[in-house]
Amino acid sequence: MNIKYIIPSYKRPNMLCKTTLKLLDKAQVEEVSLYINKTELNDYTEAIAKYNYKIRVIYKTIDFDGIGQIRNYIRQQYPSGSNLLMIDDDIEEILIKENNVLVVMKNIKKFNEEMFKKAEENNVYLWGVQLHTNPFFMQKKYQMGLSYINGSWTGHRIDHSLKKIETNLDHFEDYLFSILHFIRDRNVLKASQVALKTKCFNAKGGICQQKRGFDKRREEASLNGYRLKSHFDGLLYLTISKKFSVINIRFKNIKWYSDLQKYWDSYENYNELHDKYFEPKPICNNKIIF
Repeated sequence: MNIKYIIPSYKRPNMLCKTTLKLLDKAQVEEVSLYINKTELNDYTEAIAKYNYKIRVIYKTIDFDGIGQIRNYIRQQYPSGSNLLMIDDDIEEILIKENNVLVVMKNIKKFNEEMFKKAEENNVYLWGVQLHTNPFFMQKKYQMGLSYINGSWTGHRIDHSLKKIETNLDHFEDYLFSILHFIRDRNVLKASQVALKTKCFNAKGGICQQKRGFDKRREEASLNGYRLKSHFDGLLYLTISKKFSVINIRFKNIKWYSDLQKYWDSYENYNELHDKYFEPKPICNNKIIF
C-alpha cells in the first residue's frame, strides 16, 4: 500500500529531528514530505543534515501560516485515491494497549496499512488514534461513529468527488474535521487501543508560537469552542480543563443521525459567522451550563 507520510512543522527543526523524524526513520519509513514556511527552509535542512537518518525528506515550502489552512492546502495537493498520513512534528512514540498496559508499538508501518484498509472497507475517509495515554480509559477495539480524531496522527483517504471539507480554524480544527467527516461520511474510525506519546500545549514552536504563546492559544480555544457549540449543539458539549484552565470539547455518544443536513447547512454559513463572539455561559462543576 502506498501511504504518503506528511509532517507540517513550524519553528521546530530540532524537535522534529529528535521525535517524529527519528520515530519514522526507526520504523523504516522510506520517505516523508515536510511542509514548512519558506523562510525556515535553511533551518530545517541544516538541522536534519546533522542526523544520519536513512529516511528521505522532501521539502515542501509554503508562504502562509495556520494549521487549519495548511491542512486544507495539503489535502488538495494529492489526487483522489491517495492515502495521506498527516503527523505532528513532536511525536515521541506510538503506544498500544496490551494486557491493560501501554507498550511501544513494534510495527508502525503495518498498523498504518491496516488502518487504511479498515477505513476503505467501512467507507470511512478519516481515521486516527487516542491522544491520552491512560490505559484505564482506553478500549481494546476500534471505534466508529462520532469520535474525536486528533490531528497529531491522522489518516486521510482523498476523494475529490465528495463534498469538500475545509476548516478556517487554527485551534480545534481537528474537532471540526471530525464533525464534518461524521456528517458527510456517517462515520470516522479510531483505533481506541493506540495512543501517542507527545507534548501538548506547552512545547516551544508550533501553533503556540504562531499564536504568540499559550495564553493567546487558550483564548482562541475558548472562542472556537463556543463557535463550534453554536453550530453543532446536538453533537457536542464543552467542559473546562482543571490543569490548563482551557475549554475542552466532548462529543455526545452518537452513532448515527437520521437528519444531518441541518449541520451541513449550518457549516455553509459558518464563514459569515466566524468573527461573531459568543458570550461565555456560567460554569458549574467544571461544566459549561447551556
